[in-house]
Amino acid sequence: MRYGVLGAVVVHDDDGVDRTPPGARQRLLLAALLAAGGTVVSSDRLVEALWGDDAPANPVAALHNQVSRLRRLLAGPGRWDLMTEAEGYRLVAAGDDLDAARFERLVAEAGELADSGDEVTAVVRYDEALRLWRGEPYGELADRECVQSEAVRLNELWVQAREAHAGVLVALGRTTEAVLALEALANDHPLRERPHELLMEALAGAGRQAEALACYQRHRRHLADELGLEPSPALAELEVRILRHELDGPLRAATGDAHQPESVTIGLPLTSFVGREADLAGVLQRLSASRLVTICGTGGVGKTRLALEAAQHLGARYPDGIHLVELAAVAPGPGVAAALATALRVPDRQGSTVVERLGESLAGRPVLVVLDNCEHVVDDVGRVVEPVLRSSAGLDVVATSRSPLAVDGEQIWPLLPLVADGAQAPAVRLFVDRARAADPRFSVGADELASVEQLCRRLDGIPLAIELAAARLRAASLPEVVAAVRDRVELLAGARRTAPPRHRSLEALVEWSYQLLGVQEQRLFADVSVFQGAFGVDDAVAVSSGPEIAPRDVPALLWSLVERSLVVGDRAPVNARYSLLETLRSWGERRLGVDGRLSVCRGRHAAVVLGRAACADAAARGSGA
Repeated sequence: MRYGVLGAVVVHDDDGVDRTPPGARQRLLLAALLAAGGTVVSSDRLVEALWGDDAPANPVAALHNQVSRLRRLLAGPGRWDLMTEAEGYRLVAAGDDLDAARFERLVAEAGELADSGDEVTAVVRYDEALRLWRGEPYGELADRECVQSEAVRLNELWVQAREAHAGVLVALGRTTEAVLALEALANDHPLRERPHELLMEALAGAGRQAEALACYQRHRRHLADELGLEPSPALAELEVRILRHELDGPLRAATGDAHQPESVTIGLPLTSFVGREADLAGVLQRLSASRLVTICGTGGVGKTRLALEAAQHLGARYPDGIHLVELAAVAPGPGVAAALATALRVPDRQGSTVVERLGESLAGRPVLVVLDNCEHVVDDVGRVVEPVLRSSAGLDVVATSRSPLAVDGEQIWPLLPLVADGAQAPAVRLFVDRARAADPRFSVGADELASVEQLCRRLDGIPLAIELAAARLRAASLPEVVAAVRDRVELLAGARRTAPPRHRSLEALVEWSYQLLGVQEQRLFADVSVFQGAFGVDDAVAVSSGPEIAPRDVPALLWSLVERSLVVGDRAPVNARYSLLETLRSWGERRLGVDGRLSVCRGRHAAVVLGRAACADAAARGSGA
């Protein structure tokens, strides 16, 4: 059995089957035994834990019944984890069978590696340990007396591990990661000195001395307000050192360092990174907690650019390299594994599969792989990535796709269109930045700002569309671009000659997405484009069901379109509503015209609207009308 207490109490067998006790009293009994760390828990103590002052008439028999039920749940072939002793009961969870024990082992190994000077491998161990954390130890049972002290101990160990992990990052000069981790830690524990000390060092090491000094003053005020204390002499001395600029620049030189990547095979970006700062921080945080992060979103929303920016920020974290594997031109099948092996220079060898060779080659190597454009080979990517990650503790993966990979351990970062309201809105900032690249004389006054906001809203805040529109300012005025963008798909064709073919126009971009769909998905996507606003499942059934699509199939097809980032769902608990970005809706409506089905679908749409109106009219008039 595999026991988990770093979060809600859970149990899984070796096949991954959930064996968690369904009843609250059974879970409490299991928690009390696990918290004892393999020692005997007396019957009296267990009775007190389970029933308190409401003990049954025969507590010994009642306890024996609870233990027997739990034992049956946990028993495996020839194996009994729950043992009966003279004074009570004992649960034996060997080694890494308990996630808390594995966590402690990994933290201890990481500390020893850091002390010996192997800081890079220490970070890998700390990352592995911190990924085990699912939340408050023992979950909803954490405040029960039988587990409370153990939960507090594990929480303290977790904080110490986060501090130690951040300290190694600071020592390696990986200040961006360190600052992200330490800001969260300092906010969670405002009275604890070590996070603030490390945060000051990281900020100073990144050249952000003013922020480092502000951090000291915030901590000083908090100590004074809450405890009436001053910071320690060591922290005050650190402030003086920062004031003297003794910590200016990275704590470890970024060039010529033994821990720098030996082969970074991603190109440097040629444009500024605008409007996605919060998404960048989110992806970096997800990657510090998971080994597989998939950036999902509709075509042109900026998935690749965000992934590459995140990789640039993580250079020093991966001494064995950061590799970009572009999958857009890779056909479904074995080509995915071959492309990954080529990028990582994994040699061929008889008698083993490509996936096996990838796992062997990457074992113990801190490597980041960016898998770009996975949507058309998503199943093949999942079949390669999952086993390779299981056998390669140092490997991390950032994938970009219009749909998730759907493998164990995947963390999804949904990338939404940019907001377009206000001068500092991300979409507006992006347009202005790219417009000035196209025409240095471009400026934004009050009149221009209103036009830019209108333009960005019409383009649904999609970065690719905004960049293509800004490029048109070389040949047209802003009012002309705004007026012409009503036919947004054709206007923006051919604006970026050096981009991949599918990114040279919105027409090609949407066509690429459309061709990845199944026949029924293609039909439903085009049919629902007749809705100008939000619609429900029943509405989609009304406009699209027929000989080609059975009504019962519409919900699953609609959910598939949402997963592929072509339809937006509002995630309502009941009566979910769906909609299309205007760029995609207009393209789908044009597709209906090409297929000769536009008038039919519009007629069905009109019937839906008239039906609603009739129902609303009847409701308004009442039964007596």
